[in-house]
This record gives sequence, structure tokens and C-alpha cells, in this order.
Amino acid sequence: MSPLRASGLPGQGPVLIPRARIAERVKELGDQIAREYAEILGPAGQRLQVGVVLNGAWLFAADLVRELGLRGIGVDTFFLQVSSYGGSTESSGSVDIRFAMDEGLSGATVLLVEDIVDSGRTAKALFRFFSQRTAGGLPPPKSVRLASLLSKPSRRLCDVPIHYLGFEIPDVFVVGYGMDYRGCYRHLPEVHGPPEGVG
Repeated sequence: MSPLRASGLPGQGPVLIPRARIAERVKELGDQIAREYAEILGPAGQRLQVGVVLNGAWLFAADLVRELGLRGIGVDTFFLQVSSYGGSTESSGSVDIRFAMDEGLSGATVLLVEDIVDSGRTAKALFRFFSQRTAGGLPPPKSVRLASLLSKPSRRLCDVPIHYLGFEIPDVFVVGYGMDYRGCYRHLPEVHGPPEGVG
């Protein structure tokens, strides 16, 4: 009996994206992002502000930030608590963003890091969130781009840009590599399909 089954959790689903392929793709994205941001940040050494979208993107963001650091990109991180799924396998359509809006991002170069773009509502809400900072008396960042590990184009309801994409996947619920089902399975090093009986 596996530890997951012994704990009362459904068995994990099949591996959709192996650990080695994830690592390879993150290195490729690190190369691409570092090349482009080396020009954007300029010789003065402005630091890239990486916004990690919680909870699902933390493992992807950690690996990506390390790759950027190895390529000479100075990085600062901040975190956004974003929720649209709750305990379900589908987005509720309502996006809740929790973030202390401070002056540190005014005029900054921002890269948002997401785990997955599904309907696109969360990404749209994030771009709107930063563009509307002026309404609260704070200048917006100089630029905001999005990196996402996964995309489900078949589920898209909002047209949003994904500047740096890891993988396109079919319309299937996924866990692992930071992504969860009811708080579980985030620790898995691969991307798996839905646990048994889920989705």
C-alpha cells in the first residue's frame, strides 16, 4: 500500500510531465527570460521583481528564480495570495487577490509567475490589479509580464498574454509540482493527472 493510500488520500494519477522534462523546460525558460530581461533591465543592473502567485506556483517560481540568478539576473520576490478554485477542480469564476500594495513596485519591472492559466480569469485579474494601482494613489509598475508553467487553451474564456510558457496541456485536472487537490499532492516532483476518483 502506497503512503498516499495509507493516509486515506486517493492514489495519484498518471504522470503527464516527467520531472526531467520539467527541469529541462525551466532551464529553457530561464535562458529566454534572462536574454530578454538583460536588455529590458539595462546595464545599470535594475532588479527584476518576481511576483509568485500562491499557492500553486511556488515550486516553479523557486526553480525559475534560481535559473535567472545563474544567468546574472538580479531578482527580488514578492508573493500574491490568489484564489479562484477553493476546494473544487474548476475555477469558481471569482478571483480573490491579497497583496499589500506598497511603493516598492512603482515603476518596477515585474514578472508574474503562475502555475497554470485555465480560463484566464486569474491572469486577467492580475494584470488589471497592477494597472489600477493609480486608483489607490500608487504609480503602476513599468511593465508586467506573465510566466506560466501550464496552459489549457481549450478552457480559455479571457484572452490574456502568456509571455513565457512551459507546456500546453489538454483539459484535465492536474496536481504535483506545487499544484494541489484540497491541499494535497503539492510535493510531487512531476505533473500528474487527477487523483483516482477526482475530476
